[in-house]
Amino acid sequence: MLALTAADFNFEKETVRINKFYQRLHGEDVITTPKTKKSNRMIKMPKFLCEEMQEYLQMLYGLKKKDRIFTVTKNIVEVYI
Repeated sequence: MLALTAADFNFEKETVRINKFYQRLHGEDVITTPKTKKSNRMIKMPKFLCEEMQEYLQMLYGLKKKDRIFTVTKNIVEVYI
């Protein structure tokens, strides 16, 4: 989830492409390919989620297609789970 970019979403086909892995190493953000081939996948999204994601992406000021859309770290996510 933390490596997703706007370019990963295809709202016409209602899919999201998972093909990257985010990690933080020595204080730096690092995006790599997933560890296994099965981790590369295309996921079908329900219509309501497509609509929510489109709205969310429109709220992100100055977002470029290759920018990460969730700019938090894994540690922050774990605090809220």
